[in-house]
Amino acid sequence: MGCSALQPMTQEQKVAEFVRLVDEATPIERLFDVNISQNPHWPLNGDLNRPDISAMQLGCVRDYFQSQNAKFYKLEKARLYAEQRGPQLDDDIRLLKEGFATRSKAFFDALADGTHDSFKPDPTMVQLLLNPQYSELRHILLLDSTEQSSGIAKNMAYILFASLKSCGIDMQQSF
Repeated sequence: MGCSALQPMTQEQKVAEFVRLVDEATPIERLFDVNISQNPHWPLNGDLNRPDISAMQLGCVRDYFQSQNAKFYKLEKARLYAEQRGPQLDDDIRLLKEGFATRSKAFFDALADGTHDSFKPDPTMVQLLLNPQYSELRHILLLDSTEQSSGIAKNMAYILFASLKSCGIDMQQSF
């Protein structure tokens, strides 16, 4: 083992490691890909009767949910969080490395596979979900309430509203 392995990580390396762990822990883009592949009208299912939404606009909205776009938003959010986190970032990285990233990924995979009802959180996951000290980290990991899907729903809503605006769809009409 070389001497460099014993040197502490720089802040830039910590940020990169945190972003990598968040990417591993929250494969939300997989959920979007499943929905896109299974439903040609997703995410505007009930709104296709609106004459002001064209097929081109629907395609534009769906592009926002494609893996690379959803992943970019997720990773940018994680990077900004990590850069502002300061010394607490070490604890966040530790928690993710101690197994939470793997268990969180398993939860997201269960959601995408439709088997989330049988998912059982382990003690590390319960600690993160219940301890108030980790509320900001839960937000970044899209698990920011006791109903795990609400963090995911907030993330989807953000992407949806950004896509509606960018794709020229009138948000004043009811959805």
